[in-house]
Amino acid sequence: MLPGRVAPLTFYPSMTLENPLNSGRFGLIVLGATIENKTRIANEPDANAGIYVGLGAPERFVGAGATLNIYGLSNKVGEQQNLGQGSLSFHINRLFLQNKFLLDAGWENAIYWGGNNQSYISYQRSLYFSGNYLLYSKPENLQKPFGYLSITAGIGNGSFRRDENYTTVKSGSFDPFFSIATPVFKGTNILTEWNGYDITAGISSIPFQKIPFLFTVEITDLIFGNPRIAASVSLPFNLGKPKKDKNGLPVRPIGIKPVRPVRTI
Repeated sequence: MLPGRVAPLTFYPSMTLENPLNSGRFGLIVLGATIENKTRIANEPDANAGIYVGLGAPERFVGAGATLNIYGLSNKVGEQQNLGQGSLSFHINRLFLQNKFLLDAGWENAIYWGGNNQSYISYQRSLYFSGNYLLYSKPENLQKPFGYLSITAGIGNGSFRRDENYTTVKSGSFDPFFSIATPVFKGTNILTEWNGYDITAGISSIPFQKIPFLFTVEITDLIFGNPRIAASVSLPFNLGKPKKDKNGLPVRPIGIKPVRPVRTI
């Protein structure tokens, strides 16, 4: 690192809230859990958890990753009698344009177990295609306030669909989603997005890099008219070497994705 520069971050906060954006880098493992005061339709609190594992190399070849979703944490709180219910999700990605543009495709809830209610929109198999562009002037500015603007846009079916497009039999047509994020100070982003069916806004922060817990709070369903609040905690581990340039700066941060709260029960 050159003299006078601020030490780069090992882990960056989220650049999306509910919309997909994962690293795809081999060696990254993220443990996380989310709790919400209510789901979109029900008035009871609920929680879910997840584990993400990066499996590829998006800078050189193809990035890849898998997520173990654990929807059922209790038989009595939130959705009833669903302890152990869950799914596996997969994605691939690739960086282009000097690593500023990330192209991503994924299949959420590809493998599902623990119940017969995959007709619920939260659990439906969902394909998505998205792109993320990181707009910044210099790599050394990435950890500074407003040092970058992260823009994500894509389309998805299944759980990304608007309420009026929901069907219980098929994953259905594709609807658009969109996210914007920027740092307000080191290790903390503010975010807003259209998650496919409503507006979400929140804040995501990793206050301590040595113990890099990611804390994310969001408010969503702002158009639906009955907003809900979700809070998540994630803990990333990097078993591989972080990608850095010759000056010791990150090649291209992607951010740690929080666990997506369930939409309905």
